[in-house]
Amino acid sequence: MLIGSAAIVAAALAAVTVFVSSRGTDEVEVVPDDAAIATYPLGPRPASVAVGAGGVWATDAEGGKVLRFDTGATEVRDRIDVGSEPLALAVDGDRVWVVAHGDGRLVAVEKGKREPVASVELGGDLARVATGDGAVWVTDTSGEALVRVDPKAAEVTDVIDLGGFPVGIAVGEDAAWVTLAEADAVVRIDLETLSVTDTIEVATIPTRIAVGEGAVWVTTEGGPRVSRIDPETMEVVTRIRVEGVPTDIAVGGGGVWVTHGSTDRVSRLDPDSGEVLDEFVVGADPVGVSVGGGAAWVADRDGRSLTRIG
Repeated sequence: MLIGSAAIVAAALAAVTVFVSSRGTDEVEVVPDDAAIATYPLGPRPASVAVGAGGVWATDAEGGKVLRFDTGATEVRDRIDVGSEPLALAVDGDRVWVVAHGDGRLVAVEKGKREPVASVELGGDLARVATGDGAVWVTDTSGEALVRVDPKAAEVTDVIDLGGFPVGIAVGEDAAWVTLAEADAVVRIDLETLSVTDTIEVATIPTRIAVGEGAVWVTTEGGPRVSRIDPETMEVVTRIRVEGVPTDIAVGGGGVWVTHGSTDRVSRLDPDSGEVLDEFVVGADPVGVSVGGGAAWVADRDGRSLTRIG
């Protein structure tokens, strides 16, 4: 079922990014009450969060900035102007790549640098960014394509036409995975040939996606809300019902983390059974989640805050 592009854009750009971690590499110590939660103030319109490259990074879409916290600190260490409407970011080594949606640009920042260290003009309506397999990957909803960027040269190397309004992007399990919001599907892209090898039907309007714990995890605006795809069989093997409409998903710390903007909550799911293990009340309208530094980190848009769980 096709829906209006404007509605999908509003949903797609409400949040965030994906950070993938394997079980056992960054376990999160979680307790089932508010004692596990700390909140730090952000800018007027947080949009996404990622962990790595020397800290916890969050975007301020209204202020056009990326902010960096130390994982053990409670105050902002760096504020970097990156352009209009920074909505998504992803870590690659010592750099963080940021989608400046309003400018149609991809920008790189580093810890301790007051200005961006690289910039790539892409144009279009850029939605999400991910890193992996030696590249930076960006979805372009207006061009209905996936753009591959060489991070060393800061140049576009490939544009992969997809159709179906591509939104979410994640890299792992020897492939790139993209949600097609108007096609109600996820496509698998071979990293060598850069061609679509498989199309997996999911519930209505898939937007966010993450890879980890031996599976591909997809959130949808309709249906059971979270789908678990087996990357070997290319089939949906588990459908998980969660409260409200998910705004982001991340895998790490031995769990799958899902934010619910309408309920001001974050759920931690068991990656094997899909059972909801914990639910945490965070700031108003959580739109992004990432895992690292011994915690899960949540960007709360209306709460204008960064919440640490763990």
